[in-house]
Amino acid sequence: MAKKEKLKIDHRILADNLRSLRKQALLTINGIDAYTNQSSDHIRQLENKGNKVTPNVNTLLPYSTLYDVTVNDLLKKPDLKLGSNLKVLETFRRNYKDFKDYFIDALSTPDFIRLKVLPLPQMKAGMKVSEIIDLFPDDNIESKPLSRELGRMVEKGILVKEDSSGNGAVYLYRLK
Repeated sequence: MAKKEKLKIDHRILADNLRSLRKQALLTINGIDAYTNQSSDHIRQLENKGNKVTPNVNTLLPYSTLYDVTVNDLLKKPDLKLGSNLKVLETFRRNYKDFKDYFIDALSTPDFIRLKVLPLPQMKAGMKVSEIIDLFPDDNIESKPLSRELGRMVEKGILVKEDSSGNGAVYLYRLK
């Protein structure tokens, strides 16, 4: 009989991925608890970078299914994004839409930019604040806080700010 090989897990990558994917999906810990049937405490442990709990494949399969990613990617791929087939997540949202504590109401402006704006292919060429707002009409994003946060990302070296009008009135933000 072959000896079972124990999975080698980078707990930091797993924790970052589980927390990031949950936020990308706009789910709360309670929402994940309802979907996975795992306790909120266990979910918090898995999302904690300092955690040393090694989950088995059966523990990670519901996350993999919900977020349309592989278990292997959950364990090893840094900065993991939601997959493209989110039917399970959409069904969960539809079935539990009345359970408000399962969902994150709205993203903070920094999270909105990081999770929704920066991944846009248009950000390579650059976008104006008004174009970003127009792309996300349901997100209730205001131009002033969005401009302020984009400016902070320019200071951090994540984005480049260009004067698209030539008179300092309209700026184009693009990935560096």
